[in-house]
Amino acid sequence: MTQRAQMVRRFSEAGIRAVFAGHYHRNAGGQYEEMEVVVTSAMGAQNSGRGVAPDKSGYRIVEVSERELCHRYVEIERP
Repeated sequence: MTQRAQMVRRFSEAGIRAVFAGHYHRNAGGQYEEMEVVVTSAMGAQNSGRGVAPDKSGYRIVEVSERELCHRYVEIERP
């Protein structure tokens, strides 16, 4: 098992509900058991990847409460 797979498994077993990462040059993510993995694109250059149109530059807002975790990506206008 890879080190990354071991860490994801440990996070999930510890009850972590979401993992956030960034600087991937596009938005991405997935699910591991009950844990959401969220990757936010870079604010600068965006890559299309696999024939998909690139995301616009932006940032992610994450709201955390005792009952829920909500997040959304906010695109920014570039001159």
